Amino acid sequence: MFKKIESSIHNARSITAGENYVKIYNKQEGTKGRTALAVVVSQELCALAKMKIGMKFSIHLVEDDQKRKWLLVEADPEGSSLSSLNAGKKAPSRDQYQRSKLQVRALDWMERHLVERGKDARSFRNDSAKVSEGCVAFPLEVEKQASWFQGRG
Repeated sequence: MFKKIESSIHNARSITAGENYVKIYNKQEGTKGRTALAVVVSQELCALAKMKIGMKFSIHLVEDDQKRKWLLVEADPEGSSLSSLNAGKKAPSRDQYQRSKLQVRALDWMERHLVERGKDARSFRNDSAKVSEGCVAFPLEVEKQASWFQGRG
């Protein structure tokens, strides 16, 4: 196992286009509404999956044939609407969005398997996602075959 010695510092406000992430937002005391989970998907993956702003989607915790867990964003007529998410003052028009956002009510299973409430977002790389028409899946478990695992036992 690794022992951390030093870590990088990140500015939470500088999220660049092309990132995918999931985050649970804490409900602030004295406000209406429920705690929300947001899934942000890059424009590149939306294009590959033919996901369009305004379409409705649901999220699911799924397992593959090897029993690895995945976060699945799937088209669902009963789901929540996908919206555009642009970054910064130099953001393009809504028709040329940089990322899309799906926001749903945060449930207990989401905190157990995806990300803790109020903690930093959990990021996913475009090249780790599995894409087909109407859906995108992100791996929730590290693959032991990854190059940085090689030679470590």
